[in-house]
Parts: sequence; structure tokens; C-alpha cells
Amino acid sequence: MQTGGGISLVISLVAIFISILSALYARRAANEASKANEIALHNERLKIFKAILELRGKVMAQGVDIKEYELFSFYEYVQLSEFYYNHSIHEQVKDYFDCVQNIVILRSQWEVAESEERKQLVEKTHQMRTQSQEKVSRLENSMKEHLRLVET
Repeated sequence: MQTGGGISLVISLVAIFISILSALYARRAANEASKANEIALHNERLKIFKAILELRGKVMAQGVDIKEYELFSFYEYVQLSEFYYNHSIHEQVKDYFDCVQNIVILRSQWEVAESEERKQLVEKTHQMRTQSQEKVSRLENSMKEHLRLVET
């Protein structure tokens, strides 16, 4: 009779040991899956960041002569930023894009404006461009902080 009880005890201990190992393995697998998801998210965030840098480069290179059709390819990234960045950064992305879009709109109004009104539009456009540079600098810093994988 004692032999049967001893075997039951051994089987129970082995079962406990196996369940502990299983739990540790599951925890490790979950941590690895979490890291893989974070890497995938990081890559998508990085694409949006690169698009913002590209738009910034266009605005800097072309100034107020940037055309509306050149903004269309960036609109997708503005919309995607809602899903990959926090609300604050998404709002900054939208704000910067809207600012650049307003520059394009103001610039197009120069063509039809009378000389005095044209002067005001030119001044307002250049003020908007200065604002856009400030906005994109803040945005870039926020995005870099969010993207940083290593603590500095």
C-alpha cells in the first residue's frame, strides 16, 4: 500500500514540476511575442517619421513653391499616425501637415490677388512657413523620443 502512495507522490511532484516549467515557458514566449510586436510597431512608426522628414525636406527645398499634388502622398502617413503614435504626436503630425497645406493654399492665392493684397498674402505665407519649421522641429523631437529604443 505504501508503494502505491509513494508512486502517487512522485507522479504528483513530477506533474507539479512539469506545470511550473510550462508556465515559465509560456511566460517567456509571451515576452518574446511582445518584443516582436514592439519591433513591428517600431518599423511602422519609423516609416511615418521618415515621411515627415521627407515632407520637411520638400518644404525646405521648394519653399513656398511646393505644389498641392506633392502633398497627397504624405496624407496617408498623417492618417496612419493616429494608429501608431499617441494622441499628442498624432495631433502634431496633423497640425504640421495642415500648416504646409495652408502654405500651398496661400501661395496659390498670390496669383489672383491685387498688389496690396498680394503683399499681405506673401507676408502671411512666409510667416506660416516659419511656423511650419518650428512645428516640424517640435514634432521631430517628439517622434524621436517615442522611437528611441535605447535610453540616453
